Amino acid sequence: MATGEFHPLTELPAPRRLYELTNEAQYYKSFKKRQQETESSSIVSLSFCPEEPYSLAVVSGTRIRIWQKGKDGKMECQSAISKFKDVVQCVAWRSDGKLILAGDATGTTMVIETESRQVLKRLRGPSDAVTCVSFASSDRTRCATGGRDGKLRLWDVATAELLLTVDAHSDCMKVLSPGAGSADAWITAGRDGHVRVWDLQTSDGNGSSNAAKIVDVDHGSPIDAGEVFPGGGMYVSAGGTSLKLWDLVSGGKEAQCLQQAHSKAITGLSLDSKASVLLTVSFDGLAKVFQAASLKQLWSFQLTGPGSCIAWRPDNLALVIGLEDQTWRFMPRKTAVDVAADIAAKNKEKEASKKKRPRATEGLEAGEGDEVIQTKKHHFVKDRKVDFLFKKFEYQKVIEFLLQKSPDPKIALSVFEELLNRGALQTTLTEVGEENCLGLLRILCRALASFRDMFYTQLALETLHTLFDCNKCLQPPKTKALSDLMRALHGDVAKILKENEDLMETCGMLRLVANL
Repeated sequence: MATGEFHPLTELPAPRRLYELTNEAQYYKSFKKRQQETESSSIVSLSFCPEEPYSLAVVSGTRIRIWQKGKDGKMECQSAISKFKDVVQCVAWRSDGKLILAGDATGTTMVIETESRQVLKRLRGPSDAVTCVSFASSDRTRCATGGRDGKLRLWDVATAELLLTVDAHSDCMKVLSPGAGSADAWITAGRDGHVRVWDLQTSDGNGSSNAAKIVDVDHGSPIDAGEVFPGGGMYVSAGGTSLKLWDLVSGGKEAQCLQQAHSKAITGLSLDSKASVLLTVSFDGLAKVFQAASLKQLWSFQLTGPGSCIAWRPDNLALVIGLEDQTWRFMPRKTAVDVAADIAAKNKEKEASKKKRPRATEGLEAGEGDEVIQTKKHHFVKDRKVDFLFKKFEYQKVIEFLLQKSPDPKIALSVFEELLNRGALQTTLTEVGEENCLGLLRILCRALASFRDMFYTQLALETLHTLFDCNKCLQPPKTKALSDLMRALHGDVAKILKENEDLMETCGMLRLVANL
């Protein structure tokens, strides 16, 4: 062995995963749960105000709570709007953030002033529950509502007058968005599985109109969520487990399709302000991040239960996820400043927790004729037992120490790796005796059962082969305990072989399908 500085024994590093190598994954991994709040019932809808300070409207039960970012970065409840007679179904902000639209299960839509939280108008129509609402993008005096009866209704906000009613869908309407061009362009999607673009041209206030259906596409399954891209040229719909991207300019051509975006039904989706990233949430307990153009998955967040809705904050630095278990979580992105602040706060707490003990000589001063003796400070460093034995080249004692302590399999594999690198594995494991063989086989059996990474498995098998080759008591095993342990090892190895056979079958199938 080459001489040099001794390096302490370290635990074997875990193999790096693929997602740790991508910049996008590292970025979205920085979105951490900073706050979780519980409401009175499941979270139905979430919506951020488009203007600063980006207030958040949370719909749960028969009330809407408005939250704002506090000084510590967490969301603080500013007010609660509870003037509804039935369960609130949906909420939407006007583009300037001064008004809120909210629809409930009685068929009433309220126009609420955000500053005073006062109800300015009540839009009542002959409908079942109001399931989706939206302000017009180019005309702030108009808004639209969609109902469980599948009808699209156009309203005058100032007069609370119903301008137009359109039989838009044969089932419950779930999504309503303003289209491009004018206040008469609207995009709807519903449980009948259709996405439709409407051109509504009202002639007077008596309801006479000319409603034209410009685009009609079939998603193939009931639609629960959808988003229109800026400009109104593209639209993404979520129905069942699939995502589909539609080119509305070309008449509704399907641009992208991802059939198995989630394992269960997708319940909500949200585009960021640049329309480059798409967030989805599902009943499978996952929230996922996709590239909006290609629907390529970038990251996924594990939730504590089925998700119900999701929303990006307009500055793209935070997201919020609503769950069926009556909770919602606020997840801002951790910036370098936040990380530095967290480290500084932890260091400050550590310093405050330290109790300063006065020295015995504190406050004493040397007098005339006193001799001051400066003592040297001795630093004693206590080596770990394994490192101490490796320094002394006592390899047999290292094995004995392992058998006495029965350590974690990772530590044992680290010892075997160090012996292999020093070229001492074979000499150390030669004729160690039946009792030591029994202990080493138990350690290797735990290692094979615990780890499925090829790196760990190969190291364990290399040690096992060396132990078999260098100990006559294992050729064949002499005692019942050794025989039983060999059978357990045989089962573990057979399981690994079965997994490899399945992988070989999959490899052959991929070659056949992909012509590799």
